[in-house]
Amino acid sequence: MDLRGKNVVVTGGNSGIGFVTARELAMGGARVTLACRNVGAAGAAAAEIARATGNGSVGVVRLDLASFASARACADELGAKLDHIDVLVNNAGTYTQGDETTADGIHPTMQTNYFGPYLLTRLLMPLIEAAPAARIVNVSSAMYAVGKLDLSRPSFLTARNGFSAYAASKLATILFTQELARRAAASRATANVLHPGLVDTKIMTLRKWYDIFIRAYVDRHSVDVETGARTSIFLASSDAVEGVSGQYFVDCAERDPRLSRRATAMRESLWARTAEIVGLPAD
Repeated sequence: MDLRGKNVVVTGGNSGIGFVTARELAMGGARVTLACRNVGAAGAAAAEIARATGNGSVGVVRLDLASFASARACADELGAKLDHIDVLVNNAGTYTQGDETTADGIHPTMQTNYFGPYLLTRLLMPLIEAAPAARIVNVSSAMYAVGKLDLSRPSFLTARNGFSAYAASKLATILFTQELARRAAASRATANVLHPGLVDTKIMTLRKWYDIFIRAYVDRHSVDVETGARTSIFLASSDAVEGVSGQYFVDCAERDPRLSRRATAMRESLWARTAEIVGLPAD
């Protein structure tokens, strides 16, 4: 894809793999918008990207994915600024412990990693479908493989610890991407999902006794953010994936996520239940 003049939105683009993704897409000539919770940090990141790439078309909008109101306000702001979106990279994510919920009654990890991106993406679909051949890129994790979802329980969680919530959110992200790809098939928009590798982006808040062991493992085995961003950049810009949709990628290559029959059968009901919770129609 020739990125020159394309409208690109990257959530969580002020740091980590989101920053690298935004920088490289700006380097290709895209008009990049960083959608971030901390607009001060995002402004500094936008300025740094502009200096590094010579691309002055790097902007900022506020987005707190742990708030449905913020996701709606962000979609409204993007709608006022852009007439279409060529690439949406749902990159922002978190790992939080504890049993607290957001103002919307959702576990913070599930809302930031899944419910918020679902809501934002659906609200932005008119802008996405207005582009000639838009791409939606969702960042998941190999942790999806141990994720469990129960649509009858709060936040769809079978357990409310941070590890379980993170894994569940990443499974939900894959199922959402697959269902989104199916529903968007009539347009030229594509949706794909990826595992960036074990990247130490410091999103984890240490609150439980066992988190120290998770932190030690991450410190020992993680890759740097430049490596972690490669698949996001590939899916957002490569001609090799033109027209490819509903697929799972690792190291810039298509992989079979080997989902269970139960998980695969859950896609439509997950979509419908999520729509109900975020206040959207299922169709």
